[in-house]
Amino acid sequence: PYVTEVRGKGLIVGATIEGFDAHDVVARLLTEKRIVANACSDAVLRFLPPLVCSRADVDALIEKLGGIL
Repeated sequence: PYVTEVRGKGLIVGATIEGFDAHDVVARLLTEKRIVANACSDAVLRFLPPLVCSRADVDALIEKLGGIL
């Protein structure tokens, strides 16, 4: 419910979030979940996964992100 928009092309994906500062989410993803992400602004998370990521990797990311949001 906190993700209001997802956009991107290929594996480069941006997610607009509400109710959280994206910079804080990125810091928590790294320190608590060992996930590297980027904050493009206060409300946009950017994900740049490796070309060899699997569906299971994406599912794990979504689960861990849900634990932060």
